[in-house]
Amino acid sequence: MLKRLLIALLLLSISSSVLAQRFNKAPSYLRSNKWEATVLMSFQNKLSHEGENGSSVDIDGKLGYGVNIGFSFSTYLTLGYKFISASPNYTAVLVPEVPGEGGGILDYKLSRTSHMLYAQWNILDRAITPVIQIGGGITKLDSNVPSEPPSTGCWWDPWWGYICAATWETYKTTEFAWSAGIGARWDIGKSWFSRGMLVREFVEVDSGKLEFDSFSLEFGAKF
Repeated sequence: MLKRLLIALLLLSISSSVLAQRFNKAPSYLRSNKWEATVLMSFQNKLSHEGENGSSVDIDGKLGYGVNIGFSFSTYLTLGYKFISASPNYTAVLVPEVPGEGGGILDYKLSRTSHMLYAQWNILDRAITPVIQIGGGITKLDSNVPSEPPSTGCWWDPWWGYICAATWETYKTTEFAWSAGIGARWDIGKSWFSRGMLVREFVEVDSGKLEFDSFSLEFGAKF
């Protein structure tokens, strides 16, 4: 699937320059010196990761959502911030330190959130252009597996009366991440635009490097 998406984006990049030459002569005013904001959908591809001593995790593909805000300093350069959240299912194989004691297989839902600052190069001075994007930031991974027994607290609420609830800590980590991607952008007049990106995000964890591949579609406004 990832290879097909990559081929499709490359073909779109080539064809966009041809279309731009025909229909858009000088659209620099469409994005230069403008703020922009989008909502996005991002499909994360499946991921398998081998840990230490035979442990492993398989993360399912999942559709996530996010927002983006940026500023185009010129028709070519855009700097911005992107937030994406997804909750894919995963299967983890746990290997006990002492053979025959503990271990097993876990089926849970992973909570993944990414905060990324990025720089984007719009290759053509056209309304439809191929783009290259690089970014860096942090990614939070929460296994949702309890790391200690739950604690229960009770209180009087002014609206709902007497309430008791349990809370617990989970195994989670927040790590540095960086990303690289290619795609295409279409400035639809002075106020709107859309963007499609194929992105690989690299997340450093204790057992190695996780590589998340995703394809995102965005639609937004310029102001």
